Amino acid sequence: MKKIILFFLSIVFFLSCSSEHIKKVSSFEKKDLDEYGILVFSVSFAKNNIQELPIYILLKGETGGDKELRIDPDSEDFFVFAVKEGYYYIGEFFGENNSPAITRTSSTKEVKEIYTEKRFGVNVEKGKINYAGNIYIKDFSDDFKKYNTRFSIKQEPLYMSGEIIVRKLTTDIQKLKEIPEIKDLSLPVVVSIMTEVESGNTSFSERIGQDKKKKSEEGYGKYKWGMSLEDIKTLLELEKKVVLVVSKEEIVDNTKPDTPVTFLFKERDGKEELYRVEIKFPKTQSEDVIFSSLTEKYGQFGKREGNDTIWYTTGSKITFSISENEKKLIYESIEAKESKLDVIK
Repeated sequence: MKKIILFFLSIVFFLSCSSEHIKKVSSFEKKDLDEYGILVFSVSFAKNNIQELPIYILLKGETGGDKELRIDPDSEDFFVFAVKEGYYYIGEFFGENNSPAITRTSSTKEVKEIYTEKRFGVNVEKGKINYAGNIYIKDFSDDFKKYNTRFSIKQEPLYMSGEIIVRKLTTDIQKLKEIPEIKDLSLPVVVSIMTEVESGNTSFSERIGQDKKKKSEEGYGKYKWGMSLEDIKTLLELEKKVVLVVSKEEIVDNTKPDTPVTFLFKERDGKEELYRVEIKFPKTQSEDVIFSSLTEKYGQFGKREGNDTIWYTTGSKITFSISENEKKLIYESIEAKESKLDVIK
């Protein structure tokens, strides 16, 4: 069973009028852009042999608003909310289990409550469509050490485990273009994939700060997104690099002419800031060596798009592109790319 749940329809999961922090998209208007953003995420719950009953998750905001969502096994659920700007988390997975492996009853399917505090957080920007990723509930086991999420079995001191991850699905972003209420707004799309947050005393505001800090620390090695052309030029010269100033928007580290590194800048608040780095490799360069280095650093889960392999980190998109004439590695600021190019029209 596959389904899409769109919250611009008034008949599904309508939020109580007692809270306006999270509301249906059908009531979202241009004037709301000063306070609200669109939060989009999906949940995939793969059919398995241990958890046959629905899982419930909670969407909750820093300054208020919450929504309980039901996720059925073998389903793909797509959620769209208008929410006030701020930090939101999705988590506190709970439900009931009727598997004999968990209930310890082979003749009847006794039901027992299960619960985990695992949660994923994301900062939602106003005036934008904020895509937060796909929560993939992949499998369950009666062995609490097998998967990455431990569930408590409330009625007795036992545990089970589930595999829950967050990933980016290009098909989710394509679905946005099918929603008239969103398409008509012509808003930029921000891809900010939810990251796991620890339950406990860490405040939402601190988490926002941590997310922003991670993004600000990203770039190409020591050359961080947002650094000025002059600062990067100075660093390169201090390292005795051969620097070519092409324009106020481009400089090249030409120390190795067969593998030039190009730094690209764009104007922001009156100064040029780094947003993209391109490394060109000679035709003779081994693709396996490059892939090995990238997978070691960014993992085995690069996404293939034609001849490109793409990885995402908190604040960067990394693309290894192969064509007949060249091999190129591109580091790009997610924030800079999306604010400039990705607009739902």
